Amino acid sequence: METFANAGGIAPAQQQHSEIKQIDQLDLFRMNNVHATPEDKEETKEIIRILKEDYDQYESEADRWNREKILGKLNEIVTEWIKEVSE
Repeated sequence: METFANAGGIAPAQQQHSEIKQIDQLDLFRMNNVHATPEDKEETKEIIRILKEDYDQYESEADRWNREKILGKLNEIVTEWIKEVSE
């Protein structure tokens, strides 16, 4: 059974460190949007710049790592709870 968090690409906490690649968030966006036009890509860069520079509202690598670590642990807890409840 594949869990929700694993479907979203988050590995269990004990595997996270080895499986998470350090990918720039803009590169990740581009990989997920291969059909984006050059204009879309430029607008995306501008939105990210605005979020980072004007509003300080863009997730840092450290924040991303922490979020993924927490979600991985939450996934473990929920998975274990589901196993216990379904017995």
